[in-house]
Amino acid sequence: MFFESTGQYWIPLFNIFSDSDLELILANPQHIKNVPGRKTDVKDAEWIAQLGRCGLINQSYILLRSASITLFNSLSSLS
Repeated sequence: MFFESTGQYWIPLFNIFSDSDLELILANPQHIKNVPGRKTDVKDAEWIAQLGRCGLINQSYILLRSASITLFNSLSSLS
């Protein structure tokens, strides 16, 4: 499963799926070029999936799970 690390939105999903048998790959948005033309979430998701299937996404460094939960809680309190 491929995630793009934009904002804080990826953290809860990543934490939920981290206990599964799925391979989770977090992509740095600066390393992924967006689809040319009008930007939509659907086009972005399709682009990330295509890059992932082709092996073109390098996995980003991820803090320990407890640290990411702490980060999420800290970011949530700022909203």
